[in-house]
Amino acid sequence: MKSLLERGLEETAAIWSDARVGYHWVQQAADILRNEAQLAATAVRRRLSGLLGAMTRYQAAAGTLAPALVHFRKVTRS
Repeated sequence: MKSLLERGLEETAAIWSDARVGYHWVQQAADILRNEAQLAATAVRRRLSGLLGAMTRYQAAAGTLAPALVHFRKVTRS
């Protein structure tokens, strides 16, 4: 089991930094939508739109996961 886990980690090591970027953005979207501050709907939409814009501008930072984030943005905007 240990060798299987080690091999899996080694084989996926190249995408971990991309996964961190993607996770950070998706977590930010979840935080905005959770709306714990009880903001008005227009404020939530504005914050989410700003995040989606940042994701578009900096999508290269997501590396191999950029296509998944393009899909996430498309679905979220709709």
